[in-house]
Amino acid sequence: MMTKLKFSYKNTCGVDKKLLSSIAEDLSPVLKKIKKIRGKGYNLDYGSINLPGDTDILSSVQEVVCQKRMLDPSTLIVIGIGGSNLGAMAVHEAINGLLYNDLDPHLKIYFADTTDPNFILSLTEIVEKEIKQGRPVLYNVVTKSGSTTETIANFEVLLQVLRKYFPKEYGKYIVVTTEKESKLWKYAQLKGMSTLECFVGGRYSVLSSVGLFSLAMVGVDVKGLCAGADSFLNVGLSDDFEKNYSVCSASILYAHYRRSVFVHDTFVFSKQLRALGAWYCQLMAESTGKKYDLSGKEANCGMLPTVSVGSTDLHSLYQLYMSVEDRFVTTFVTVGRFPTNISVPDCKHFEDIAPRIQKKPLSRILDAIANATKLTYEKNNSYFMSIELPEISSFVIGQFLQFKMLETMFLGFLLNINVFDQPNVEQYKTEVKRILTDG
Repeated sequence: MMTKLKFSYKNTCGVDKKLLSSIAEDLSPVLKKIKKIRGKGYNLDYGSINLPGDTDILSSVQEVVCQKRMLDPSTLIVIGIGGSNLGAMAVHEAINGLLYNDLDPHLKIYFADTTDPNFILSLTEIVEKEIKQGRPVLYNVVTKSGSTTETIANFEVLLQVLRKYFPKEYGKYIVVTTEKESKLWKYAQLKGMSTLECFVGGRYSVLSSVGLFSLAMVGVDVKGLCAGADSFLNVGLSDDFEKNYSVCSASILYAHYRRSVFVHDTFVFSKQLRALGAWYCQLMAESTGKKYDLSGKEANCGMLPTVSVGSTDLHSLYQLYMSVEDRFVTTFVTVGRFPTNISVPDCKHFEDIAPRIQKKPLSRILDAIANATKLTYEKNNSYFMSIELPEISSFVIGQFLQFKMLETMFLGFLLNINVFDQPNVEQYKTEVKRILTDG
């Protein structure tokens, strides 16, 4: 039997049961709406819930993965920005760890998510070094529109290196993930590049070809990832609000927002979950940060999502958190079981220096730190919810992703905003094009 994440909030969330029940009942219309579109494709809002159960997408991704593995590449570079790469990065780091590339894997992975010239230059040097040593390099270009400035700029720079060494067959080392019939799609097909169709907008797209291709290439169990997400729909679309984690979490966040609490911190007690917190930050910020509501009325709405890492930030940000009572709400994310049993050695010389840690597993120490943190939050009247991942596996991470995407959709409904657009992001893109056009 697959393990399931656990969510708890009673007595610590700062919202009484009566108010929570009232807010949860307000979500009935959107719950009914989402249930009706299950299996109905991607042309409707909330269509991303159909991704994890779409076997056609998984099959098309696995087909391209098989083709590209035959090239025996040593390096994969994912070229994208925002939702086009954050989800893949988050899952990769959670499953494979932060030091994956340093452990000499068969396939290294890098994310070209910025036009910082120093970083991109370093990537071009890595590509050139690998090719010179006879080790192929693979690119995955990800942009739904096919025209994102940062992505295309980085692609052109990195493409130049491939063309230098493979002037006639560089196309076979490139996979383009974009909307069908976009200009980039047509270019890719013309040049013999593999293409994967992008159906869903960036921040809700991790369970589509946007995230699944690169994850499958580096050994993540993408079938398990999707299965975990799909299984969570039974929880996240339940009419029993006390058992519906996404409804409860969204309702709690909304209750705090109404009382002018505008900061939501995701406090992860595993360093390799930090990118998962960053993925959620983008999901929440870009979805709920809206100047106007659905009626066109000025709303200036949104919560500021932050991410903290235990125990690192207990020695920095925690001091601030404990000094600003009632200004923020926290979701703790802990891990029930780590795959390693590494323990502190039994060294008597250190017993006087740091007592009570000899022979104890590091996971036990981290768990004690997490529990102590929660206790201090309670004593300080700082409100929080808790998510326990029973383990860090593809199935459980898939559950977490679906949990948070549904939570965001429900919160947006309560706020009466569109959680699927990003008008201000489009505004900056327009200004970038104008500035570059002016020279």
